[in-house]
Amino acid sequence: MFGKTVLRIESALIFLPVKFRRSRRGLSQIKKYTTYWHFIMSQKKDSVQIILKFPTNCLSDKFAALKLSPQLLRAIDEMGFDQMTPIQAASIPPLIAGKDIIGQSKTGSGKTAAFVIPIIQRIKVSDLVPQGLILCPTRELCEQVLGECKKLSKYLPKLKSLSLIGGQAYPPQEKALLEGVQLIVGTPG
Repeated sequence: MFGKTVLRIESALIFLPVKFRRSRRGLSQIKKYTTYWHFIMSQKKDSVQIILKFPTNCLSDKFAALKLSPQLLRAIDEMGFDQMTPIQAASIPPLIAGKDIIGQSKTGSGKTAAFVIPIIQRIKVSDLVPQGLILCPTRELCEQVLGECKKLSKYLPKLKSLSLIGGQAYPPQEKALLEGVQLIVGTPG
């Protein structure tokens, strides 16, 4: 009765877990995410597939159009980001709204910023408790993602981030957790 909505964006796939019933209400939930894209919809037994076609002006969406904090926008600007990539344009708005997604895109397409920007935007810096967890398959990727998190939170000095990875001494990591941290980037095992 409930299915997943699959959005195919050029080479990217994004799965939005939407309570979709074959009704007008379900279709309006899908249209909410696709307001500036043309889409083709096909229904299968348990899911709906939407193939998005980007108009040329959609690819020029700017980060400034998002309702991001001025500190985050300043960091994004300093990193040289002006226009969102397709994966960013498709994933940042629903993530900021608290929706769950799974995104897949080519290397170098801006996936890290696509999930880190909404996480940082949603963190309440006044609460020194873990509010974001990013799991990476390798230590190297964990350190790379943590570096991007630190760059994007450069102007949010109260935002504390930490990497929890194997092969490191446990006491310093435990101490940092006890002192309070909002964003954790780690590897399993």
